[in-house]
Amino acid sequence: MRKLYLLQGLWLILLLLGGGIAAAQSLNFTIKGQVLDAAEAPLIGVTVLIPSLEVGTVSDYDGKYELSARAEAGTYVVEYSYLGYTSVKETIDVQKDGQVFTLNPSLEEDALRMDEVVVVGSSVTTSRRALGNAVNSVDGADLTKASPQSVFNSLQGRIPGVQIVQNSGDPAGGFSIRARGSSSILGNSDPLYVVDGVIVSNSTTNVTNRNVNAGAAQPGTNRLVDINPNDIESMDVLNGAAAAAIYGSQAANGVVIITTKKGSSGAPRFSFSTSMNVNELRKRVPINLTPLQFGSAEQRLWPIAGTDPNTGRLTVGRNFSTTTVPVTRYDYQDQIFQTGMGTDQHLGVRGGTSTSNYYASLSHTFNEGIIRNTDFRRLGARLNFNQTVSDWMSFSIGMNYINTFSNEKPDGNVFWSPINAINITNNIWDITQRDALGNLQSVEPTRVNPLSVIEDFDITQEVNRLISNVKVSLFPLAGLNITYIGGVDTYN
Repeated sequence: MRKLYLLQGLWLILLLLGGGIAAAQSLNFTIKGQVLDAAEAPLIGVTVLIPSLEVGTVSDYDGKYELSARAEAGTYVVEYSYLGYTSVKETIDVQKDGQVFTLNPSLEEDALRMDEVVVVGSSVTTSRRALGNAVNSVDGADLTKASPQSVFNSLQGRIPGVQIVQNSGDPAGGFSIRARGSSSILGNSDPLYVVDGVIVSNSTTNVTNRNVNAGAAQPGTNRLVDINPNDIESMDVLNGAAAAAIYGSQAANGVVIITTKKGSSGAPRFSFSTSMNVNELRKRVPINLTPLQFGSAEQRLWPIAGTDPNTGRLTVGRNFSTTTVPVTRYDYQDQIFQTGMGTDQHLGVRGGTSTSNYYASLSHTFNEGIIRNTDFRRLGARLNFNQTVSDWMSFSIGMNYINTFSNEKPDGNVFWSPINAINITNNIWDITQRDALGNLQSVEPTRVNPLSVIEDFDITQEVNRLISNVKVSLFPLAGLNITYIGGVDTYN
């Protein structure tokens, strides 16, 4: 009898243990569906994540996704997040093996984007809500919608409170950007520029008007024109106290943080874009073409002078003549301005595995200015490589080589500038006349023939530049990240 009770007790214990083992058994399940926006259009690249299981995926071109996981029976939260949209959370209840859940969430645009992750330092990211400072972000896709030539062109009108003004109409002309207003009359008020954690130069080189010294406002090419907007993943502009808190006094005028495109896992994916633009004078300057002139045909436009009846000499500001003489007037704009053409080509490829990925690109940009014989050319090559060595270490390498070449002409308020010649030269001179050797003739005794400036002035600027960076990240403990970034920005 005791043996029977003992067997029954053992049998009961086995049943309880078996039930416990069955209850703790991992179950396979699948989540699939389609992610749409408020207009029921599919969203590409939405992150689908189960935080408690640390598994996730992204939606494809049609907004569809499928995520397979294995876990114990229970309730789990599925998060859907996308840049510029409000995150959505769904709950699933896993009770049996092989369950399939169909979830079709709809994401709405987040006007304030308070939960968006922004870059605030070389390796520091945080949500906009937690930052508490003024920060504006522009996605790389938005930067290239209008096929801009430079980073400054792409930023114009996209960041509230940031003033971006082109200080030259030259095809390689520079820009002035003010994130926190002007802090100096002649000093530098430009923000600090950081590309992939490396502080880069945006110095202005004036090669056309060497005698003009106007501080930071002098005309010339900003070196940020070397960076191709097609290689940019995102841009964050910090114009609050966080800029100086992270980068020190050099960021007193704000910080522009540029993050370039990185690789992704999967087969190589190629992208190619080409565009063409036309540059022309928006509005011609009204020119006096009346075939008459007071006084003699040799009289200059400035200064306005008359003739002393006693000596026959010119007198500035008096003794004006009331008689007119016939003259032939010319519109110099026909010889100075042109309709310029521009092209831009960009070829990129990205791919990789779960532990290593790459992004590489080649680009060519050519742009003619509205002044004859002015143009700008840029050749670029970029490589970004990321490698996960182990669960506690990863590193990345980035290199960007740029070669730019520009043909420039004098600009600004100097009398040999072709544009300024329109205003200060009496347009009774035929600037196309040449001597027997084919040389252009002079105009007024103290003026420069604007056409000779265009044809004879050979002012060029060629720059070779290399921007490289190395980033090593260590994760020795949960919640502890150690990152080292080294970089070089050199050009000549």
